[in-house]
Amino acid sequence: METKKRLPTNTDALGDPTGADGSGGGDRIGSLHDGVLGDIISLLPTPDGARTQILSRRWRPLWRSAPLNLDLHAAGGVDALFRRVAAVLAAHPGPCRYARIPSCCLWHQHDAVGTWLLSPALDNLDELHICLCRHGWAHWPPVLDMHPPAQSTFRFSPSLRVLTLSSCTLPDQMVRTLRFPVLHKLALEMVFVLEGSLSTIIADGCPRLECLLLGQSMGFSCVRISSPSLRNVAVTCHDTDMAPLSEIIVKDAPCLEKLVFLQHDHHPGLLVSGLRVIDSKTRVCTIKTIAIAFHSLKLDTVIDLMSCFPCLESLYLKTDSSSDDNLWHHKYCVLLRSLDIRLKKLVLLGHKGTESYANFVTFFIMNARRLETVRFVGDTNMENEEFIAKQHKLLQLHKRASIGAQFYFKTSRCHYRHAHIDHVHDLSIPDPFECTCSKF
Repeated sequence: METKKRLPTNTDALGDPTGADGSGGGDRIGSLHDGVLGDIISLLPTPDGARTQILSRRWRPLWRSAPLNLDLHAAGGVDALFRRVAAVLAAHPGPCRYARIPSCCLWHQHDAVGTWLLSPALDNLDELHICLCRHGWAHWPPVLDMHPPAQSTFRFSPSLRVLTLSSCTLPDQMVRTLRFPVLHKLALEMVFVLEGSLSTIIADGCPRLECLLLGQSMGFSCVRISSPSLRNVAVTCHDTDMAPLSEIIVKDAPCLEKLVFLQHDHHPGLLVSGLRVIDSKTRVCTIKTIAIAFHSLKLDTVIDLMSCFPCLESLYLKTDSSSDDNLWHHKYCVLLRSLDIRLKKLVLLGHKGTESYANFVTFFIMNARRLETVRFVGDTNMENEEFIAKQHKLLQLHKRASIGAQFYFKTSRCHYRHAHIDHVHDLSIPDPFECTCSKF
């Protein structure tokens, strides 16, 4: 737990309406209802929230009655963290809305974490993150060194709305007992789970699930999406030889709107060998947004996707190269007579400005009548006027099917090599490749 700010210590300015000594030195904060003050306290880092008790007599009981947000950090060492957590859970009766438990606790004090989770202060928990900071790992953790979550983790199943599990295993026998009746968001990050168990979690374990993030998890070669409530799904792959992901199958997902598939671009040998619906004749008409990272940009692959998802409106692509010439005028002349391209937004990250890239994009420029925005993002010179002029000519913008379409060229200054999806809440970001650590 870390202290992010220091609070003023002038008690007259912090909410004792009559003044701490009864002299009547009140202010606007002092006029707020106790419930509002409790909400303010719950937004502070846990140590700062506890320190509000020293401000005045008015504030002393508020911390114990305010909802607790237990966001743990190991600043000062693991032993100090455990002492602080024990003190907080002993002093605060709850309720607790949010709890985040870091990886250091999972790996060094696994049993103690189970004891924390049994605390009455955590009853009816809304949001639980048993988190691993992925930036701290050079490699995927060995499966033999990983443990299942403490059984006490799942006592919150009836109340949890958001759950992140990280750096653990989910054995089949445990999965068969899991039920999350009100869970809306689920993230499995660096989790080892077998394919059948994963399908059970998605189809049966979470009847109200809306957002699913599978972050570098392993043990399955196929993700089967069968859920009456899922709206957003993101899958990221890791460079490991254990059952590499080969397919994402949309079997039955009537509410699915966004599908994100991201391979780790530091391992170019990992290629997408399947991204399809269960039947080649099936059309998934609910999906309006797709984001995919390709090692090599190929128009054929994207057109196959659009055939499966005919209502696609936003397409986000990240690529390292383009090994195909992407010529299409003769190849797709028959298809274009029947293909209704509803695309409105196209974002291409990793644009090199070559003829192959231009051929790819001109397919949409010349045939997407509803196109509104095309955004090109590259590493260098993307905002150079001479480069943009050459691109306009190469892209044949004078032949565009949508007169109102706008074209933007941006140089990426972000050195983060992966998509900016680190938490399940990030699935609400429209563009998963948009830099959230700096502005373009």
